[in-house]
Amino acid sequence: MYAVIQTGSKQYKVTKGDIIKVELLHKPTGETVEFNDVKLLIDDSNNSIKPTANSKVLAKVLKEEEKGEKTIIFHYRRRKDSKTKRGHRQKYSVLKIENIQQ
Repeated sequence: MYAVIQTGSKQYKVTKGDIIKVELLHKPTGETVEFNDVKLLIDDSNNSIKPTANSKVLAKVLKEEEKGEKTIIFHYRRRKDSKTKRGHRQKYSVLKIENIQQ
């Protein structure tokens, strides 16, 4: 069985036991997070799509905060003698999917 959940304006396909990185949730390590915004729920045993009205996905926070790769933002304006260089590192929370409830 797997589910498609939405968090932080992104969607993730998850199964029980998966480890995923989502945008920072501001939850301490070891806390359980509940995702009620389940977009799709599919049961592999009999190839059926289940209704998602009362479905939820439970996950445990493994790491409270982890930084991603650095992204360089470089603005160059031709013939203006003007350039700007900035970097950005997105912060993520690392989760382990504990249970998918129907």
